[in-house]
Amino acid sequence: MNKNLEQKLADEFEFMRPKPENSQNGYISDLYSAFGCECGDGWFDLLRNLCIEIVQLHERNNLPVEVGLIQIKEKYGSLRFYAGIEHQQLSDEFYAIIGKYGDISEKTCEHCGVEGKMRILHCWLRVRCNNCWQQVLKNYGYELPRDLEYNLHNKAEVKDVTVE
Repeated sequence: MNKNLEQKLADEFEFMRPKPENSQNGYISDLYSAFGCECGDGWFDLLRNLCIEIVQLHERNNLPVEVGLIQIKEKYGSLRFYAGIEHQQLSDEFYAIIGKYGDISEKTCEHCGVEGKMRILHCWLRVRCNNCWQQVLKNYGYELPRDLEYNLHNKAEVKDVTVE
């Protein structure tokens, strides 16, 4: 995610601010402070809404927001938000919120944020809308739609994935 969008999240949500000192004895203490949001700009609104729900959860329970952010990334085409929570009585709802946005990300283009589908290109799972997917394929030199399902010449799997 670009640094301007990450900064917007940090400005709005204290727990989204990278720690100023991200190493201990030469080792990285948390991946978020070291690398930021390791996902596309299209998931900015998902992350912002996830953060809003985390804050609302704490406010409903009259508790301060105490979230330990570890890492935010794309993995297997899905948003991963690794974090811990200080108030254990909220943990079920907290992790349900995270799971909800992980599910939504599987249908949201990571590049532009519109509705998308899970796609495979060279063994990588990515969520892309039709427009962004066609641009990716053009960048790799595939002819559409001939190569959409399987490109035998390159032995590369290129297809849509049905996620239920």
